[in-house]
Amino acid sequence: MPATDDEESSDKGINSSSTSVSSQKIPMVALSKVAGVGPIELIINDVIDFNFDPSISENLIAVLQELVKIFISKGRDIKAGSRESIVEKVIAPFIKIFKDRETANLSTIYDLKANQLDITERQYQSKIRSCEATIESLKGKLSILSSELSDYKKDFKESSRSLIETTNQVKSLVSRAAPSFSDIVSRPSVTKLPVPAQRSNHVLLLRPKKESSGDDNRKRVETALISRNSPIRINRISKVSRGGLIIEAPNKDELQALERELACVTIIDDHFDITRPKKRSPQVILIGVPRDVDKDRLCKGLSAKNIFLCDSTNKPLFELNFSMKTRFASNWVMTVDPVIYKRLFDESGLFFEFTRLKFDNFYGIKQCKHCCKFGHTTKWCPSAKQVLCVKCGLDHPTDSCPKSFCINCNEHNQRQNTTFNVDHTPYDRIKCESFGKQKDNLVRHTDYGVSSGAPG
Repeated sequence: MPATDDEESSDKGINSSSTSVSSQKIPMVALSKVAGVGPIELIINDVIDFNFDPSISENLIAVLQELVKIFISKGRDIKAGSRESIVEKVIAPFIKIFKDRETANLSTIYDLKANQLDITERQYQSKIRSCEATIESLKGKLSILSSELSDYKKDFKESSRSLIETTNQVKSLVSRAAPSFSDIVSRPSVTKLPVPAQRSNHVLLLRPKKESSGDDNRKRVETALISRNSPIRINRISKVSRGGLIIEAPNKDELQALERELACVTIIDDHFDITRPKKRSPQVILIGVPRDVDKDRLCKGLSAKNIFLCDSTNKPLFELNFSMKTRFASNWVMTVDPVIYKRLFDESGLFFEFTRLKFDNFYGIKQCKHCCKFGHTTKWCPSAKQVLCVKCGLDHPTDSCPKSFCINCNEHNQRQNTTFNVDHTPYDRIKCESFGKQKDNLVRHTDYGVSSGAPG
């Protein structure tokens, strides 16, 4: 009996299924024409293409081949539409579940591998950013160090330049030739007399409130201190003009104790004004000022040509006191501020108009022309009513003065037990040792504004 189309197609299907079992794909031209069998064979190809686990692939293919056999052998009992519906609605979704599940698992594995790779990349990126931040920080520090190094270079250049200039100045001073005789003659010179260094004194000044003599005032103070049995040590008590007294203590503590002690004595406090004398400002004498120059003109001329004689507000730091006429010119005595005294003697003269004036230290020691003694003038002489010798100060006529005699050195020898020479007049500034003592005392009470305390 001849075979039907279904039988022929079944034979072909059997051959195809056997081929799929051997893991060989079914060519498209060899697909069965039996309803429902062709789609199953396509599913078998998909299973082969998807590369499932071998055991799973074999099991799925075996089941699908058994279904193919059923469709072929029972083709007449199962309608073609039902076979296609079974394949589309049951078999294909079932296989798709396996396929999707396997795909999801593979994708999960891939994502895990990708995540691990991403973490490593982020770690490297974090390290890179950290390195970049470190580099930027080092760049900032390098910039700061560069600016500081630049400042140091500038300072070093300035210091080097200053050092070179100073070195050149020193070399020029060392190599400068000695001035010629003509230079010495043409340049005004300043003579500075040697004087002892200034000492700090601890003294009180007692000025009587009413007119009285120095001897009475001294006796009054001594009597008051003896009556109180005062333990305070005193160097000396000296008389000054107008009946005043100067009491000198050995140190600052003794001076303070003496000041408190005298303030407690009513008779002394009522009779005297007790103060601590301030040091006087130094004086200099300008030599050879033209006689027609008055005080105002001289002051303005000195301020204009000698800038250091004025402060920042152009106020003069000196005061013109008085002038002394000479045969062809005038000598002016002026008091200078201690702050400019040293600078003043660094100059070789003071400029005035079209000349340079010489100057020197001036020691204004008071000496009476009536009694020849120091410490007061003729106006305040306590012996003004007596007739005394103007050559020696003794009580005899001037015409009958036997020989040169210094009353000041004589009194000093009696008072201090010294051996000063008295064979000279009281106005002899070279031989008179009492005058030297007065000069030293004046220097001690003058503020020269220098460490030594005295002109040198």
